[in-house]
Amino acid sequence: MCIGYHQELHNAVRNVDARFPIAAANIDSDPLGTSYYKDYSFNYVIDLGPVDVYQLHQFGGDSTFGRKSGLDWLKRKLAIGGYSRPVIIVQHISVAGSDSDYGFTPAVRDKLLAILRPYNVIAMLVGHSHSTARVREVRPSTGVTIDGVRNNHQIWELRPGAATLEVSHTNLDGTPGTRFGLVRVEEPDAGNEVITNVVYGTVRQGKTKFEWQYGWSNRTSTAGLYLLDIEVIYRDTEADDAADDLPWYVTEETSKSANINHGFGGRHVYIKPILTANALEAATGFDLAIRDQPYEGPNARIKDLAKGAGGKYRYLVPKREPGKTPIRQLWLWRADGRQAPRLGWEMTGDINKGRGGDYLLLEWDARG
Repeated sequence: MCIGYHQELHNAVRNVDARFPIAAANIDSDPLGTSYYKDYSFNYVIDLGPVDVYQLHQFGGDSTFGRKSGLDWLKRKLAIGGYSRPVIIVQHISVAGSDSDYGFTPAVRDKLLAILRPYNVIAMLVGHSHSTARVREVRPSTGVTIDGVRNNHQIWELRPGAATLEVSHTNLDGTPGTRFGLVRVEEPDAGNEVITNVVYGTVRQGKTKFEWQYGWSNRTSTAGLYLLDIEVIYRDTEADDAADDLPWYVTEETSKSANINHGFGGRHVYIKPILTANALEAATGFDLAIRDQPYEGPNARIKDLAKGAGGKYRYLVPKREPGKTPIRQLWLWRADGRQAPRLGWEMTGDINKGRGGDYLLLEWDARG
């Protein structure tokens, strides 16, 4: 993983061998090998045991020179990981502020933070500043809301610093040198939290050996968030990187369309999770209701999934069953034929039953 350098400013292209094997399915690129920067962002994600690490290059949402921002890819991949999986985000520009000279405006920054809000982001690793290592807290700008609730989610930004003598640092004893940070994530045997540690290495001027000292540590629960309910969102266009009204939504597992009405006309219909930290009030499953008459019950969030397409009304109704596992992950599954649920997962019937098209199922992780 690399937090980057000013390649565009220096007008240089450098080849760097990957430090970890990266599966093609984990890269935002054409799996057939034909890629174009306006179609793919080349962001990627690596499973490093207790944590998934996302490389967003210059910054999440970078669309300079007409390039693909990769935000829709990020939404899909984060959704696959679920709301409890620990995540580290890596990008070049600091998230603690903004840098409009590079296109990372406050609006772009807050859009990225809104996408990250429901997920268990334990740290963001950044570069850009040619100065010593540091840790600081990141929160969205004042007044940013999500579903009417203040987005005050805390994220820790870790700047490892430069492990060279080009950047000066004054040591605790007053002597000059360079300090950089190494980040290590550990998962205790209990498995209900991860520990993020930063250890500082110091190189004194005129010396060739590192001196190590404790830097910073933080414990993060892996409980994450649970699904309380869903909101059905109607749009006039397909959701894409620019869909500000959908910072997160239920994605299709194989990157096919998550639009429920795909291929049927009518409104573009998406499912947006409503989340809670309280497992006791979380949903444990869904019933699919296909009926001739519209729903007239007390839950205002239950809306027609076939809006504008004609035919029968289609609804997803959340269930809360005692003794069942609260939902942490929710996907759509679009296939050519009926699929059996994978081990430990449950699913609805075919949302498209009786109107043709793909088999479309809503599935959730029912493992404890």
